[in-house]
Amino acid sequence: MEETKTWIENELPALGSDFIVSTSRQGMRSRASYGIERAVLVDCRLTIRSTIKDETGRTFTGAVAAMLKDVDVASVAPQHVPGLSGSTTDKPHTDVFIHLATGRPKSFVEYHDDGRPSEPTDIMTIHVRDQASGERVANAVRRAAILCGAATSPF
Repeated sequence: MEETKTWIENELPALGSDFIVSTSRQGMRSRASYGIERAVLVDCRLTIRSTIKDETGRTFTGAVAAMLKDVDVASVAPQHVPGLSGSTTDKPHTDVFIHLATGRPKSFVEYHDDGRPSEPTDIMTIHVRDQASGERVANAVRRAAILCGAATSPF
């Protein structure tokens, strides 16, 4: 577990930091940078603090936390995320989706800029720079979840 914990804390922030340029149908371009400030795995609780900064300088900060024993290991996977309707992006955008196992109470929690928690949810997403980064992150999260006692399917 120590090796996986170290990988998540040291490698995940670099894989989840990049920028993206979007162009609307009308030709308006906007640039946003996103980044993982910190990823921490303590007592099988994964907490990720991230920021998104738009070209006007506005910064949105949030965090999400998940107990990895509650993860549906088979659901942890990177997926291409299309841009907003009617816009294009300068490069593909990938998120790693993590779902709660069936029958588990909603326990993933997002924290807002002011530290207030949201209502518990059953899905967590990690923004990553590309599909290859997404595969690496998904593999690490699956491994950590299994080591934390998450149930796995034999098929």
